[in-house]
Amino acid sequence: MLDNVAEPATTAAELSNIRLLLIAILIVVVLSACLGVLRFAAHSLRPLFSMWEDFFQHEAKRLLDSDDIGELIRFAQDKLNRRPNHVYAHWYLARAYYLQEKWAESLAEFREVARLDPTWIEDHVKPYVSAIERKTADETIH
Repeated sequence: MLDNVAEPATTAAELSNIRLLLIAILIVVVLSACLGVLRFAAHSLRPLFSMWEDFFQHEAKRLLDSDDIGELIRFAQDKLNRRPNHVYAHWYLARAYYLQEKWAESLAEFREVARLDPTWIEDHVKPYVSAIERKTADETIH
């Protein structure tokens, strides 16, 4: 008779363990599915982010080429409000200030470009910094 009493208790404990195991498996399956969806989304959205970056560069170049310097400054500053370390936004802002002969502002932006991406120094920063230094040889710029 004791065997019959112990058997339902053992069966209940085993069922409880099976239930916990099934819940753990379910959690692993759901997490794996979520991770798969996130990987797919990241892979799928990458071209969209790239297109947005291409749009910024294209639009900034268009504004620069059309001498719409005020709009270029607003456009670059808007980008920097959302992404403070955006190299292209700093570079276009530096160029805009350069064209407006705002030497201190231009120099500060070119220095930020150099800090953010040292590979830009030789070809994209140094020529402008040298020109600013020549133009302001008698002035003090910080």
